[in-house]
Amino acid sequence: MTKIWMQRLVFVTALLFILGGVGCQTLQPDAVRQQVKGKSVAVTSLLGPRLNLQLIGTTIFHNQYGTLTVPEWGLDEFAISVVRSSMKNSGSYADVSVFYGASRNNSDGSLILPEGTQADFIVAIDSWSHRDPIFNTNAEVKGLGVFHRTFFGALNKTFVFAGLQVSLHDSSGKLIGQHPEVAYQEAPFTMRSGGDINWDWNGRNPAPIIEQADMASLKEIVRLLLRKTVEKGLDDSGLR
Repeated sequence: MTKIWMQRLVFVTALLFILGGVGCQTLQPDAVRQQVKGKSVAVTSLLGPRLNLQLIGTTIFHNQYGTLTVPEWGLDEFAISVVRSSMKNSGSYADVSVFYGASRNNSDGSLILPEGTQADFIVAIDSWSHRDPIFNTNAEVKGLGVFHRTFFGALNKTFVFAGLQVSLHDSSGKLIGQHPEVAYQEAPFTMRSGGDINWDWNGRNPAPIIEQADMASLKEIVRLLLRKTVEKGLDDSGLR
């Protein structure tokens, strides 16, 4: 990794968060270690292939939002591999398998499991929404993506972010508890405006742009932050 990427990694660990508008259980590490020891676990990811792009300007009329879809990066597969290897190396489980195709019931946080999923416990990696902790704006930041802040031309910084949650479920998919982690790293590139402001009553603005030449740097930082947040989430949850 080049020196320009060796920026300060900022972790923000949430003490409480809300899913679907209702309070939810946080995982107690000591209790979790006792509960899962010697059991079988199946691992999945609900991250998907999308990165969220947000450019926050001087006023709301300068804000721009967009998405970048990168299925070729295999974000779910990468997250699952990090979880599986971390849990297998802990030596605490009878078996650690993987599966795909789950979805979340946002009313209670449970997982809808594909037919044939069998394990004593399910561990899932999913996106988590949080308020901007870097610049303290009112912007809501979710999942994986890129965040740029500009203010009267005096501030012009781009950060890559990862906001994830590790959740533990029983064999039926019922939520036992969850733990969020957030990590930011300043990017060695600048995400630029998508063009002239074109605000209308529907709130449409041009989406911000990441240059093709910066995609390799972005991919490496996203994978770094994804690994860091997943591993820290497993440790803080008592799952590793």
